[in-house]
This record gives sequence, C-alpha cells and structure tokens, in this order.
Amino acid sequence: MLKKLAVFLVLLTCAAGLKTVEAQSVAPDGTNYTPASHLDGYRWVANARAVFADENVILRTGLMDWEADSPITCKYACDAFMSCKAFQFHEPALLTDKPSCRLLTGATDLSVEKGVHVYILR
Repeated sequence: MLKKLAVFLVLLTCAAGLKTVEAQSVAPDGTNYTPASHLDGYRWVANARAVFADENVILRTGLMDWEADSPITCKYACDAFMSCKAFQFHEPALLTDKPSCRLLTGATDLSVEKGVHVYILR
C-alpha cells in the first residue's frame, strides 16, 4: 500500500510539472553539463529534432551550433534575440562531443532523435 502511494505521489508531481530532482550529469568526455529538463516559459519536447531550413537558424557568434553547458544557457541566448522562438539542446553522444545549442526562429515540424531536445517559446 505504501509503495502504491509513493508511486502515485511521484506521478502526481510529474503530471503537475514540478521538478522532482535537479540533476547534474557528466558528459562522456568528463565535462560536467546539466541535462535537458523543463524550463519556465518554454515547452520542452524531449528526444526530438526540429525540421527547419537554414534561414530558420539564428547564428550566434557566427556559428549555427555552439557549445552550451545547459539548456538554461540556450534559454538566455534565445531570450537575447527577438526573432528566437525556439532552440535545440544537443546532449553529447560520443566521447569527442560536447553539449551544444542551436537557436531557431520557429519549430513547427519535429522528428524523433535521441539526445536532442527542442524548447519552444510559449
């Protein structure tokens, strides 16, 4: 009975959108980064990639993809550009990879991709 109550409370907390744990992960290359999770003001679509044309990408420091240690870093960058309506956070997949971010003017079409997370401005 106690186990069922605990499971119910966890599900209720997740359904309400409350954070249950603030996690810190280690990338495969040993660099610390914060994994994808819910962010205020953005809708989070986990394990999805935005299908976009090159003109939908907002260049930051001249780069399409740039290193970011957390989705919050991407959020702050997106908030700085008025045309930014969404961003992608890429978690590292290989030892040589680092987490990265891509700013977008929108994200209407999505496709499934493990380790890539789309955040859309509400």
